[in-house]
Amino acid sequence: MTGGFLAERFSWESLTDGSSRSDKYAAAIDAISQRNFLQFMVGIGSGPRPGVHNEILEFLYTFGFVGLCTYAAMFVSMLRRLWFLYKEKSRYAAVYGMIFVFIFMVGLYSGVCFTHSTFYIMLTLGIVERKIAEERSLHV
Repeated sequence: MTGGFLAERFSWESLTDGSSRSDKYAAAIDAISQRNFLQFMVGIGSGPRPGVHNEILEFLYTFGFVGLCTYAAMFVSMLRRLWFLYKEKSRYAAVYGMIFVFIFMVGLYSGVCFTHSTFYIMLTLGIVERKIAEERSLHV
């Protein structure tokens, strides 16, 4: 019905260059490189401006190195949690893994944190955490 318009939106070229991503990446990297030490460490804060379309760069640009470390710590924490769920043979390891992959992949080309989808993905994560707790209480 769309003549391929929607399918084209998910092509490699569209993901990497769509919405002027390459220009936004370059502008963010340039702005970060111009900062003094304090601005590099804590960023400039969020404000009314267009996003970078890459959460790694977005966190470094907006919240500085400290923010980027916090973002990375979230992934390390989730990966450890996923590993323990896998080792325990939890029924919810696959769902937790799907959430991890979703947050990571969408974060590379768009944004998850501070967007409308954050509510839904965190709601799903909360439901999964509750189910994990119930699963563990049955094994005790």
